[in-house]
Amino acid sequence: MKQLTILFSLFVLVANAAMAQTDGTTPYDDGTFTADGYRNNRNIGRSDSIQSEHKEIPRGLKVWTIDERFGDRKAAVPDTLSYMYMNSNLTYGKRGEYNTLGNLGSPRQNRIFIDRPATSEFFFLDPYDMFIVQPNNFQFTSTLSPITVLSYNTAGNRNNGEDRFKA
Repeated sequence: MKQLTILFSLFVLVANAAMAQTDGTTPYDDGTFTADGYRNNRNIGRSDSIQSEHKEIPRGLKVWTIDERFGDRKAAVPDTLSYMYMNSNLTYGKRGEYNTLGNLGSPRQNRIFIDRPATSEFFFLDPYDMFIVQPNNFQFTSTLSPITVLSYNTAGNRNNGEDRFKA
């Protein structure tokens, strides 16, 4: 009899512990049911951010550069055409005008002497002009609607491949 009482109390304790894990409702249960036994959908009649009225997205794009000497704004034309995009990642330039060691991201120098930019204060950075953009060449952008420009270029295989991600 003593063993039966211990077994029954142990069963009650385990059952109470299992019931304490939930409050008896599911996250989707609001406790109301229709007459035929189905749950009511709690979102009927409520507005949702996706179902809200269609708003017109404002459009507009302003691009400018900074004057190197006085810092004034100079209007620029936005470059939205992907002309020669396949060559934009090449270290030797879009038209092959740079000498390079060949690897992606290696230093480079323009082959055409007259097209070389003036040397900067720290001329060791000049061969990395593919990555380091001078303030007078940087295009600043202001838009009325958000934009994202991402590019991912890959070449080669697993052993000798190269990847470049620009955002």
